Amino acid sequence: MSKTRFQRDYEFQIPPKVLFELVSEPNNLKLWFCDEIIIHNDREMNLVWDDLDHESKITLLKPPKAIRFEFADADAPADPSFIEFGINQTTITKSIFFTVIDYSKMSDEQEWNNLWDALIDQLRKLIGR
Repeated sequence: MSKTRFQRDYEFQIPPKVLFELVSEPNNLKLWFCDEIIIHNDREMNLVWDDLDHESKITLLKPPKAIRFEFADADAPADPSFIEFGINQTTITKSIFFTVIDYSKMSDEQEWNNLWDALIDQLRKLIGR
């Protein structure tokens, strides 16, 4: 099964540094993104959802702008799945946009929208907005 890229922007009213901490630090990720995190070292970890292990490696880290979690894929080691979070601030309005890029085998766009909308709702509740 081929992989598909999903990308969506969400607007936030929170300082970029604070948002980056919520989307990059393991203890914060467990509050909205995954059920558990088992840290192997500073760049490799196991993200757990629904009792399923997902071995990942941080392959992009640009605080407070972006982080990418790349997932081990035995079927396609040259084309790994990943989730990337980006944070951008507009120069004129100073609005903060949180970009989610999910590159995986999921292909149902409505399912992706529902999944990420629910996760972002959890993140918004965490920050009280």
